[in-house]
Amino acid sequence: MRRLRILTNSLFVSATAALLLAGCPEISESTGGPVDTCVEAGVQCRYAPGKIGVCFANTENEIVCRSQH
Repeated sequence: MRRLRILTNSLFVSATAALLLAGCPEISESTGGPVDTCVEAGVQCRYAPGKIGVCFANTENEIVCRSQH
């Protein structure tokens, strides 16, 4: 029983360390930043100068940019 607890604790510590060391990618690495033209729903887009939006499919099945707020 003690061995199982030690093994479980070791795995937890190892997994936590791996997640902390990996970290999150920068926006420029993962998405390249907001797009000017929407081609896929769920992607960040430039809604207006200085404003970020999100691409979504409207009722006419068009992919358009709308404000996040």
